[in-house]
Amino acid sequence: MAALLPLLFSVLVALAVVLAMRGMDPARIYAMVPRAPSFWIVFAVFYLAGPLSEWAIFHRLWNLPAGGLVPLLRKLVCNELLFGYLGEAYFYTWARAAAR
Repeated sequence: MAALLPLLFSVLVALAVVLAMRGMDPARIYAMVPRAPSFWIVFAVFYLAGPLSEWAIFHRLWNLPAGGLVPLLRKLVCNELLFGYLGEAYFYTWARAAAR
């Protein structure tokens, strides 16, 4: 059952995206996307700061491998798109299975 949780979370995230995008005009959305590279650099730094700092903490506590960054990013997406702590549940499920 625990092996199916990542798949379930991925399906829930995809469903949340589809539901959120219903009725949106793609051309209007594209027109609102910033074009400045500086925006995207700052955005990437800001967005990755949380997962990278969490990885540093969990790496020290649990000897988490570099591959643990992917579940931490998925956790962030789950937290933003679905429910506040669904991503936490996903990450800890993954960590229990992957921890040495």
